Amino acid sequence: MNDYLDTKTLLYTAPDGTYFDVIDALPDAPAGSVIVNVSGILFGLEPDDLAQVLAMLGPNAQHGQITIPISDPDGTLWLTATSDPHGLILNVSFPACGSNGQVTLPHDQADAVRAAVEEVTSGE
Repeated sequence: MNDYLDTKTLLYTAPDGTYFDVIDALPDAPAGSVIVNVSGILFGLEPDDLAQVLAMLGPNAQHGQITIPISDPDGTLWLTATSDPHGLILNVSFPACGSNGQVTLPHDQADAVRAAVEEVTSGE
């Protein structure tokens, strides 16, 4: 974890120090796209991918697993989202950069995540 990161401003910080945040709207992308941060790995999610991930978070979540390839100028980033009764596990792998990130969002964070997405996309 980045020692200089102000965890008080993050949307969610897990007890193990991993974290999740919604940074901003994704420029030059379809409306509703956002930039997210999963434990230090920043990447963009377009609306369809974001909707799939958000459907897996919350008290009425669809449990299961999906893997989403995300194109980046430096290569392909892989987001694997796994939902179970305890929460939504986000695993990010960016082989071209040798980076991995992970966080588990409890289902009770669903409203906060959706509000953050709404906040950054409302000005588009």
